Amino acid sequence: MKTPSFRAVTIATIAVCLIYSAGADAQAKMTVKSVKADDPYYSVNLKYPQFEGDSAVIKFANEQIASQAEQAMEQFVEAYNDTFPGKKHPKKKYVYTWNPEVSVARPDLVSVYFKTYQDAGQSSPMHAFQSLTYGVVEGEAQDISLANPLVKDVDPLKYLSPIVMADLKRQNAAMVKSGEVKALDEEGAKAFFLTPTALIFVFYSYEYGPYSKGAYEVKIPFADIKSKINPKGPIKVTG
Repeated sequence: MKTPSFRAVTIATIAVCLIYSAGADAQAKMTVKSVKADDPYYSVNLKYPQFEGDSAVIKFANEQIASQAEQAMEQFVEAYNDTFPGKKHPKKKYVYTWNPEVSVARPDLVSVYFKTYQDAGQSSPMHAFQSLTYGVVEGEAQDISLANPLVKDVDPLKYLSPIVMADLKRQNAAMVKSGEVKALDEEGAKAFFLTPTALIFVFYSYEYGPYSKGAYEVKIPFADIKSKINPKGPIKVTG
């Protein structure tokens, strides 16, 4: 089997736009680029944003996001060759895509989430969610974890888990209603992105219920958790 190759491909015509959020200032201009690979047996198109600006956070975000896309392609190629060695091939063309959404793109804060799709010819395609958030922590541009926006004496899992579980129960998430899932775990805690006014979790259905139910979204306005937000942290609460 021909060894898949990969390359970064700039597609400046896909999208060059201003991102706006309700009640927020205009955000940074964005260009969508992609890492692509094509073969008779697979098609991969991992789109990712790059932002205009020279702040430390914008530069760091651009580097990290591009690197994540390239690493994802390398991992796909390696996994594909391991799964289909020699002359073995999938029954139909393997499709793997990323589609990005930008929720915040400011000089001091960038939050992006990707809807990913993989179809390897199984009974149901695999939908997933990945998020990347960058901001200023202790004066340096860094990856933002769930703990960074909160005051230091707050355990983010213990504090946010009851809020998330209650919301999922209201949405009739089967595994939460049955008690099979009782708390947010460390992996689930990574499934968040930030907007100018809220912390949002996205969970795909098979994590908390049947595949047919689709994704679950839990929105926690910053105003609702204002007392636990670190005023020196990467997010700002007004009002």
